[in-house]
Amino acid sequence: MKFRVLPECWIPPGRILECRALLELYHDLRAEHTAWVQRIHAVLFHQGAPALGEGALRGEQGLAALRAVAAAHLSPAGQLQVATALEVTGALETRLHAVRHQLLDAARHLAGAKVLAARLYGVGPVTALAMTCWLAGEDRFSSSRKAVRSTVI
Repeated sequence: MKFRVLPECWIPPGRILECRALLELYHDLRAEHTAWVQRIHAVLFHQGAPALGEGALRGEQGLAALRAVAAAHLSPAGQLQVATALEVTGALETRLHAVRHQLLDAARHLAGAKVLAARLYGVGPVTALAMTCWLAGEDRFSSSRKAVRSTVI
């Protein structure tokens, strides 16, 4: 019987664990924001209001158009749903903005994230930070093959 050799256990430093927690928070907030935007579109669809189109909830003009459509075409319950969704998305956007700034600051101070962002086309600071934090630093693996082998069981 042949046994697979599993990679050794490694607990990342506190700084990396903190960045991971921030990245997970950002991901969860982003997913929640998307869900609330989809709820707005669903309410409009189910109550027969005209579709707003892609990106219509961005900016003051888009929000004003949404409020006008809601007032003209939605029932009181639908208007309450949309108003609630707009309040929640506003709060989520505020928190997303703050967490993103923390992530950008962390990416500026982590060597691996700076290198990845500089060398890989299309990789921004937040993606570079995520790659660095989940692969766990510049000295953990001597080659990309060993990094891949560590993630595949």
